[in-house]
Amino acid sequence: MNKFLVVLACLLWIDGLLAQSVDFAPVGAKWYINQIVLEPIPADSFIIVEVTGEEVKAGQLCRVIENLSGCGLPNPAHLFSRNDSVFFYSAVTNEFELLYDYTAQVGSKWTVKGLSIYGGKDVQVEVTNVFPWAFGADTLQAMTIKTNPSYIWGLYILEKIGGRDYLSPTDTEDCGFGPGLYMPNVIRCYEEDGKTYNFNPEFECDFYKDISSTSDVTSGHHITVVPNPARDIVRISGWAEPGIWSLVDMNGRNVLEIFCNDGGTFQEAGNLSSYLPGMYHWHFISLDGRSMTSGVLVIAP
Repeated sequence: MNKFLVVLACLLWIDGLLAQSVDFAPVGAKWYINQIVLEPIPADSFIIVEVTGEEVKAGQLCRVIENLSGCGLPNPAHLFSRNDSVFFYSAVTNEFELLYDYTAQVGSKWTVKGLSIYGGKDVQVEVTNVFPWAFGADTLQAMTIKTNPSYIWGLYILEKIGGRDYLSPTDTEDCGFGPGLYMPNVIRCYEEDGKTYNFNPEFECDFYKDISSTSDVTSGHHITVVPNPARDIVRISGWAEPGIWSLVDMNGRNVLEIFCNDGGTFQEAGNLSSYLPGMYHWHFISLDGRSMTSGVLVIAP
């Protein structure tokens, strides 16, 4: 009887361990994060945020995350996971504070304390939806959130990966993108244990693209958009037939359309001074709809 009770207790203990979630961000995990660089040429580039090892902080064994560029969390950051929640060590409160609560359901709320942005002000988080997010054969739990104050963090928090845009609520001017440059959906990929979760499988995690002047040539068009980055006036040239040049923000909204009538070297000018700084996509579509060329334009602050 005693042996049976001991075996039962062991089985229950093991079952409890198995019921816990996989550790958040194991050693070697990497996030590939979009970054616009202006030198030596304007380009769509990236940085890698990586879990470089383990270290004891304030008596707690933590994962060390480096190369965060000051995006809300300290750099390096010390995080650990327990009971489906993730905690970080705050340089403001000198304590471990809750970052993610993966047990949260619709209507659940938690508070993120001790971030370095805006004087360590508390950020209230509320879950508005919980749903599965498919990555090939894998399915991760995701939640949509809203925050108060409305800091830039992204609409989604995903199991394993964390915030869809940034790992914590953040001040974008400290994130390596330049003053005023905000890029949503900045996490391209997340890697751990040889597995890659790519948010845009059309591109490799480490793609690098020159965005200084032109796009690819498509159906006879070789559109030039200069200067890039631009602050006020941008000049467009190089289309082979009449069409519409449109500027699209990162939320998919058309914010500017220019009718391009003549072909050849004729230029059209657009005034961008009223638009928010950041990264935009542009498209040129011929009037018959048979050809399209696209590229990226950065509006500087």
